[in-house]
Amino acid sequence: MFALRHIPALGIATAHIFGGMVPFYDGANAISMFGLPDRIASSHPAQVIMTVTGARNTALGLAIWMLYLQRMLSAVDTVLVCLGVVGLLDGYICWREDVRRTAVSRATAGVLFGLWGLFGMTTG
Repeated sequence: MFALRHIPALGIATAHIFGGMVPFYDGANAISMFGLPDRIASSHPAQVIMTVTGARNTALGLAIWMLYLQRMLSAVDTVLVCLGVVGLLDGYICWREDVRRTAVSRATAGVLFGLWGLFGMTTG
């Protein structure tokens, strides 16, 4: 079943699983790793929200892996399209917070993930 074209989706899924766990033990660091400024990272309410977001990211990563293991590759591509939209929105939020380099990076990654899924690259 495995093919090289599956690597991007599985890499994204794995990154979401483990990246989503970071806020559970260090919310401020997770916000900094995301690329937002220290004034946000040091905010306890922001850390709580980042933890909630991390749980959802972990669930999305697990969903991709579960769909992959069930050989539902078109569903994997669909989730990647959705993550592409999330990446664009992440970029927009970072842009608004004046972290332009992070904004461009996140938006670009979102576009690439989304296009990978949109063109059915995992499915083949």
